[in-house]
Amino acid sequence: MALSVAKLIVFTDYLAAMFAAAQGNGSTAGCGDDTLTVADVAGAGTISSSGTVVTGAGSNFTALLIPGSYIKADGLYARVQMVISATKCIVAEAPSTPWSSDAWAVAADWGVHRGAQDILTALIGTPSVAGVGDADVITDLLAPARALPTNTGWQRVVLDLNAFVNALAQLCSKAGLTGVTDLDSFCTYYNSGAGGPFTCLMAPDFQALWCELKNGTYLSAKNVYAPPVGSLGSVNAATDVFTDGNTIDSVHFGGFTRLNIATTGFTGASGVVSIAVSGLKADGTAGTDTWTGTVAANGDVVVTAGSVVKIVQDVTGIVAHSNITAGTLTVTGLIPSGRTNPPAV
Repeated sequence: MALSVAKLIVFTDYLAAMFAAAQGNGSTAGCGDDTLTVADVAGAGTISSSGTVVTGAGSNFTALLIPGSYIKADGLYARVQMVISATKCIVAEAPSTPWSSDAWAVAADWGVHRGAQDILTALIGTPSVAGVGDADVITDLLAPARALPTNTGWQRVVLDLNAFVNALAQLCSKAGLTGVTDLDSFCTYYNSGAGGPFTCLMAPDFQALWCELKNGTYLSAKNVYAPPVGSLGSVNAATDVFTDGNTIDSVHFGGFTRLNIATTGFTGASGVVSIAVSGLKADGTAGTDTWTGTVAANGDVVVTAGSVVKIVQDVTGIVAHSNITAGTLTVTGLIPSGRTNPPAV
């Protein structure tokens, strides 16, 4: 056996989650400049807890917290499940000792070290979580994986992350696949090569982490899915007027393997919506295509891909069937099914 695509995605998503917890969040700005730090962000006011309900006094929950953030107070951590207001949120598990008018912060280092523990679990497994089940993979990755949770300070963590990423790349080179010599070419094989199309896309935060670790260089853009950019284009069904939307950063990201149509103000009957797209074909070269979705009411519809373009970079036109007499239909890009952005720890 060898490192599988599924396990590579698991490991790199955990690495991306660690980076996002520190400072990443899909940004490539300033990567490789050695300025990143793992630092808690102090919250305003104080907090108290009763079970899983956290109440603030003079706090700013809505400004600092999102679901998945970790609150740190009095040496204890709790993962945010829901932000209700600036002074109230729900956490996944109650702190072992209730907080009482404690100073608090958004914990960055917890995400880093939790991600490291998740990598180790994914590698060797637990009674409830299957590991990789391959002695060679475990042998190559175990030592750098064990080093990840033990160190503090971002510069030290960067060195340990780099060791683990290098071990992953070495495993990729042992896959016995034509033309595969490292992690990037392994992804290329499964995205735009014989193993594709586009089954081994890395997360945007892993691209940013790679840049940080590799002195400002990047993975091939076609090997990284794009983070959401909002509207790619919209059409007014009553007037058939198309409004162009946002574009992806195609220097660093390949695009979207899935699209969504969000409809508001719908009037009429069920009809097919045709979306003209440009992007990458199965072999990684540029192409154009038409993707379609059937809209019958307000709400979201996942689009059916065409036969040519496998990963969308731009929407160049939208045409709604005449059955749809009114409404605004907006097309957005979706990340690969089963993934989150940034990846969760």
